[in-house]
Amino acid sequence: MNTRLYDESTVSIIQNFLDLNNYYPISAWSLPDSLFSYTALYEYDESGTTRDIVDDLNDNRFTITTPALFNDIYDSTVHMNSLTALEKAMYNAEQLLDFPFYSGPYKKIVTEIAKDNDNNRMTDLLRPLRVKCFTTQMCSALQWGLYADKNTGICIEYNPHAWTNSRDRFFPIVYSSTPIDVSIFFDRSRADYNPAVGVMLSSINKSLEWKHECEWRLIQNNYDSYDNLPQRVCLSHGFRPLSVTLGKEFNRIPIEDSKGLIAERLAKWLYENKIESFQVDYTRGTFELRRSSISWSNLEYGFWLCL
Repeated sequence: MNTRLYDESTVSIIQNFLDLNNYYPISAWSLPDSLFSYTALYEYDESGTTRDIVDDLNDNRFTITTPALFNDIYDSTVHMNSLTALEKAMYNAEQLLDFPFYSGPYKKIVTEIAKDNDNNRMTDLLRPLRVKCFTTQMCSALQWGLYADKNTGICIEYNPHAWTNSRDRFFPIVYSSTPIDVSIFFDRSRADYNPAVGVMLSSINKSLEWKHECEWRLIQNNYDSYDNLPQRVCLSHGFRPLSVTLGKEFNRIPIEDSKGLIAERLAKWLYENKIESFQVDYTRGTFELRRSSISWSNLEYGFWLCL
């Protein structure tokens, strides 16, 4: 599979655009030392069936997904407007042929054509994208509930700097009250025409309603093979996690349950690979979560009996 990273010039254009338009200052564009990924004890593979998270950890891989499957219906929507370009073309035609192309009933037709054009282009632009979501927040009660299978899953800590070209792979989400209009980057008549920038800006822009997630994304553009690309793609990265944190309800999973068998395998894998391990718990008198270290001996001898 051929993939495209966003080179330094593209990243620089994105940073400058966000800085100049008061979305996200360049000074705040600093890749953290740790990024966290919440997950259940299973992942969906390319065929849509589930697979054991322990296999992913052992093989140093995770799943990257089309934004079309994310729970935010606006995720990666390309907000652009072709109407201005069409208006200009119609006006020129009016002047040349002395015919009212853009007046009366024709105006509505032109507006609908522009809308359909934008919607079709948006779908095509997003088809090559596959995304892995991370956060800077390890003790987020909301994310433990939503993304870690109601607190029975885990939170995996990675070092994003371990990736080659990490600066061209990881991007912070830009939260805003209104979507970023990327029309200028799709206007061929402009010097700043650059669809790659427009697509990237759209894929890292979300509503302020999601700001609590403090999200970063690894974004991959499968630019020449997206016609047959599965919605979920398994990506090998080659790195062991810095740590794994177990959800508060992790040790309540019945051992005879299918998830309980995965939990048992996970504990053994963490022990054998000497991965720093924790479990989250609530703190009395507050709504904050805390995490406590789990010894490798507890992992070796049935951690669910020792926590």
